Amino acid sequence: MQVVKINKYEDQEVIIHISIEGLEIMNAATGKAMEVIRHLPIARQSMVESMTEMIGARGALLDYEGGYQNWKEAFESGRGGVFTISILDAVEYVESAMNQV
Repeated sequence: MQVVKINKYEDQEVIIHISIEGLEIMNAATGKAMEVIRHLPIARQSMVESMTEMIGARGALLDYEGGYQNWKEAFESGRGGVFTISILDAVEYVESAMNQV
């Protein structure tokens, strides 16, 4: 997991944007596993509660900008949100959403 951006909006909590590698999220539509979530917005408190230790720092960021820009436009127009659950629960939600028919 990698922190790629941090935002603070007026009257709102800090939003931390993360990328996650090393996943095996099944996508029923393609029959393939997705290994990366490039952009996941999560509330600071949920991030803090999900973390156990910092393993290291990484210089190069994953390409998250497209997902971030889509989220930002939706968020600022009131159509986008922020995960307030654990990172694990957010990843499970993404997998479940990808596999709804």
